[in-house]
Amino acid sequence: MRSKKEDRILFRLFNHFRVSTKLFLSALASLVALLAMGIMGVISLAQIDAQVQTIYSDNVLGIQKAGDAERAVRRIAVACADYVLADAAGQSSVRQDIQKYDADFAKAIEAYLPTIVRPQERDIINRLRQAYGDYMQAVNQLVAAQSSDLAVQVLHQQVTPRRTAVNNVIGELVQLNAQMADDIKKEADAMYHRVQVTFVVVIVVGVGLSLGLNLLVSRIITKPLAVVTAAAEKVAEGDLSGETVTVNTRDEIGQLTGSFNQMAGNLKSLLRQITDAAETVASASEEMSAGTEQSSQAVTEVSQAAQELAAGAGLQSEKVQDTMASIEEFSAAIQQIAAITQQVASAAQVTSQRAQDGNQAMSRAGAEMDKINTSSKEISEIINELGNRSQAIGQIVDLISSIANQTNLLALNAAIEAARAGEQGRGFTVVADEVRKLAEQSGQAAREIADLIRQVQEDTAKAVEVIESNTQLVENGWRVIVEGAKAFQQIEEDVNSVSRQIQEVSRSTEELAKGSQEMVNATTTIGEIAQHVSEASQSVAAGAEEQSASIEQLASSAEFLASLGQQLQQAVLKFKL
Repeated sequence: MRSKKEDRILFRLFNHFRVSTKLFLSALASLVALLAMGIMGVISLAQIDAQVQTIYSDNVLGIQKAGDAERAVRRIAVACADYVLADAAGQSSVRQDIQKYDADFAKAIEAYLPTIVRPQERDIINRLRQAYGDYMQAVNQLVAAQSSDLAVQVLHQQVTPRRTAVNNVIGELVQLNAQMADDIKKEADAMYHRVQVTFVVVIVVGVGLSLGLNLLVSRIITKPLAVVTAAAEKVAEGDLSGETVTVNTRDEIGQLTGSFNQMAGNLKSLLRQITDAAETVASASEEMSAGTEQSSQAVTEVSQAAQELAAGAGLQSEKVQDTMASIEEFSAAIQQIAAITQQVASAAQVTSQRAQDGNQAMSRAGAEMDKINTSSKEISEIINELGNRSQAIGQIVDLISSIANQTNLLALNAAIEAARAGEQGRGFTVVADEVRKLAEQSGQAAREIADLIRQVQEDTAKAVEVIESNTQLVENGWRVIVEGAKAFQQIEEDVNSVSRQIQEVSRSTEELAKGSQEMVNATTTIGEIAQHVSEASQSVAAGAEEQSASIEQLASSAEFLASLGQQLQQAVLKFKL
């Protein structure tokens, strides 16, 4: 017996087969059981038919030929009685009849010789020939008698006793054939019981194996599909916090699970990158807002300095330097925001591409499910064909039943013929009755085999129902894949929406960069004005107004960037990592 470790190894090996191969192996088990029962039935019927043929050729024909020999002996005895009573012309006709009956006896013995199967039969034939030779010697003495009185004396003293001796030997031969037929019948009965027990065992094992494999294949297909379905539903709801789906198979379902795990991992990683980028954008927008406040304060001070140019040109110059430092920090922050925006845009493109890849993987999995469905239909057709083959076996069983009926009719005819033979045909009657019983048993066996074939057809129909159920499960899996594909399409649309928002952030960043350049130019102008403060106080005031407008525009852009960052964070919050 195999160990549990070997059973586990075989189970894992079976898990690694393709789904179509598993379904085919399940159907193959039913086919092997059906073929085994069919082959055993044909072999058993052939053996039973051989027994019937043996009884007929070795025993029935032997008894018939023994009856023909006994009939010839009886006719010779009747002819001897006629010879005693006939005149000269009648005696000549009787002598011809005796020669004819003697030839009939010789033909009967020659026809019996091919049916000899035991040495005991050959001994009886030799004794029969010896007794018949003595009998014919007495008959010839009767024919050669010179007077009627002498002929009557030979008839009573020699012909009649020797005829009785011949009939006794023929009776032994008939009794031996009857005994042989009874032995063959007992062998046929034992064979019938063995075949019956073997058929029951094969049917139980075949049905158990077929149902076991079908249940195993159904469990192997539905269990991992249920796991993948639950994980896909969580992803469709935006929950990416689940663990990696584990399926211990290498078939199409295992490949689908691997693609699903890879897709979920890539999506989770991408959403984390987007979350980090959104936080960075929000932080940068806060720093930019702080910079705009500082710039606004600096511009206010510049404006006051413009109004108080006469009081302190030196203080004006210091404020301009502070403003330029703030602008440089602000410009650096804008450049950092621009770089982060580019990274987020690239990540969004990668997310979109991976979502498309996941959708394509779902499409390929759908195609594999179609192949599995096609394989299931082909296997169902094979099992239906097996049902048709079992119908053909049923026709063969009907033919054998017809042969059994004909054998029964032949036995009835033999019984009638034996009844005509009288006391000498009693042994032949016994053999004919045994042949009739054997023919009835053959017919009964054929009917039981037909019942077994009908049971096999019912089991085949159950197997078709199981395969149709598996086909329905595959269709359910296909619907789950379609729902997953819809979820990936929705993810792709959300990512595209995020990408568009990031593009808007990028455009706003470009506008901020332009505003920063304008601030640099304005600050430079303020510096020049500070150097010529005494000559161009009105120009300084105008530059301060321009700088104030730029700062307001920059503040508006910072607020818009912060709003976009919040929208990006809200979009990411839909997913649970």
